[in-house]
Amino acid sequence: MSDSTHIEPSNGLRWLVGVDAGSVSAAVVVCSPDGTVHRHYYRPHEGDPEGALADILASLRLAGTSRVSATGAARDLAPKARKVDPHIALQTAAQRLHPNVRTVIYVGGEHYGVLRFDEAGRFAGLSTNSGCAAGTGSFLDQQARRLGLAGGSELAELAAKSTCDLPTIASRCAVFAKTDIIHAQQEGYGIEEICDGLCLGLARNIHDTLFATRGADAPTVFAGGVALNAAVVGHLERYLDVAITADDFAPLYGALGACLFDGHADSSAGLLRDSDFAGLVSARRKKRDYFFPPFTLEKS
Repeated sequence: MSDSTHIEPSNGLRWLVGVDAGSVSAAVVVCSPDGTVHRHYYRPHEGDPEGALADILASLRLAGTSRVSATGAARDLAPKARKVDPHIALQTAAQRLHPNVRTVIYVGGEHYGVLRFDEAGRFAGLSTNSGCAAGTGSFLDQQARRLGLAGGSELAELAAKSTCDLPTIASRCAVFAKTDIIHAQQEGYGIEEICDGLCLGLARNIHDTLFATRGADAPTVFAGGVALNAAVVGHLERYLDVAITADDFAPLYGALGACLFDGHADSSAGLLRDSDFAGLVSARRKKRDYFFPPFTLEKS
């Protein structure tokens, strides 16, 4: 982390805890009051963010007073935590880790966007995708399962091994992508080229959605789980003609930024004065009752 990270202790504060939950994963970061990362956790929640966060928080066992800050969906799941806007959390983490950053690209499980800053580090603009999940991490996960792979991580590993020409695969629609994958297989493309073609399509979709009228100013940082996919990062670098930094904390920017953000007016918000985090995350919502039963497959 940058040496510029510093937060003054208050109220006997011993730990800063950042909690984040997205559409596919949950993250927790624990820092000391000077901003040094002490522990971090990142895991898929498989549709149960409450359970994933509760398990992580129960394992922390932090002695002393902690300030807990939540962002993303965790703001609703942890009502006693201090609330931090997701874009503020993202900006805080990016500027603490990369003080001169001008462009932050974020690609998560269902959402992606770009934050821009001027030369003085002031916020200069924000663009995001629509409600469609095309071009996100969940799109790659879906196509990975369609190819019989374990998930997006295995797809990224195979894409990195590609050395041949790539098939053109649509990334704006999962149905079209399925058709293009079948055609690519029929034409004899290997699994590595098909995976890399998917990554190329995703990078193209991000570029066309976020950078159609303006490029990326350097330094550019990539955050979110998809930042761990080297193939997507490489293709996006070529589209934007700019070097992109994707560090080890890329999937943790939300939790890290919530942890380090120090602009809240109420200094007592989110303070826990013991090591018991049980009950911090609210219980799972009551099971929904549906008027119609779910569809079942009776004939193939």
